[in-house]
Amino acid sequence: MKLIHAALLLAAVALPLHAKDEIEISIDKCPQPVQTAIKQQVAKAQGTLDKVEFEKKDGAEFYEAKVTAANGIRWTVRFGADGRILETKQKKAK
Repeated sequence: MKLIHAALLLAAVALPLHAKDEIEISIDKCPQPVQTAIKQQVAKAQGTLDKVEFEKKDGAEFYEAKVTAANGIRWTVRFGADGRILETKQKKAK
């Protein structure tokens, strides 16, 4: 039983070290390079911006835009604070 309690305590202490914080924000709260990059991606997709999230994970900060393209395909695009695309993920069409 003590081993289980120790494991739970260790997990509770270790969890914040790898915790991910994300909050939905408006595009105008993003740094200018991120705003520009998001707008370029939306225009490229001829789509709409669904939402923007600010995320902090393991000390790194980035912005994630959820975009629905004109053809219905949804994309998640992750940007660094400098507007550089870090990752893109395609989701199923609505």
